[in-house]
Amino acid sequence: MCFPPQMQICYVLYPGDDSIEGKTLRLKQQYTLCSASLQDIIARFERRSGASVNWEEFPQKVAVQMNDTHPTLCIPELMRILIDIKGLSWKDAWNITQRYLEFICFCLYFILLLFGVVQSSHVYA
Repeated sequence: MCFPPQMQICYVLYPGDDSIEGKTLRLKQQYTLCSASLQDIIARFERRSGASVNWEEFPQKVAVQMNDTHPTLCIPELMRILIDIKGLSWKDAWNITQRYLEFICFCLYFILLLFGVVQSSHVYA
């Protein structure tokens, strides 16, 4: 099927997920983008830290705001990187991950805001 250029970009970036192949492609895209972003963020943090990297400072120096459900693969991917590649313990990696990542679901936020449940600009899950 031949699509105009603007449709081709949408077709690649936002594949239909009504089939198992589409769901698989979407999951691969999400993982690839999350992993690449986290690896870049961690590499920059390590370069700026110099010879001695203090992972306890990571959540104070860097933050990621996850909007909606798509980037939630950042949670297990950050754990994987910190444990498997950087050699941190599960406890230390989980402590850093909890302090580093924030999640906001805008639909939920606006409902809570509407009913006066939240006053601030952040909803944490």
